[in-house]
Amino acid sequence: MSSIVNAWNEWDPLEEVVLGIADGAYFEPTEPGNHPKLRDAALAERIPFPSGPKRQDVIDRANEELNGFAALLESHGVIVRRPDQHDFGQAIQTPHFTVQNQYCAVCPRDVLM
Repeated sequence: MSSIVNAWNEWDPLEEVVLGIADGAYFEPTEPGNHPKLRDAALAERIPFPSGPKRQDVIDRANEELNGFAALLESHGVIVRRPDQHDFGQAIQTPHFTVQNQYCAVCPRDVLM
């Protein structure tokens, strides 16, 4: 099965890109590959790492920037593909760990690659 979007080299003009969306974004879950750390242990005790859904005003501002970037790319003839909305509030389970929620699709590269 071939990919829809391919990178053949670093020099040709950009023709097509996958650009994420911020809809439904949550703070990243704490899982074995992502243990948030603060250098100041006392601060970490007073201010826990955020969890749950991101505020709607933050999501709206992020989408405004992403939509503007998409419009700029399209104005230069680049095909921009965007992911569908997804419920990031769903838990994910593997044989080794479980997380209560997912993160977001702002940068889909991380989950697609």
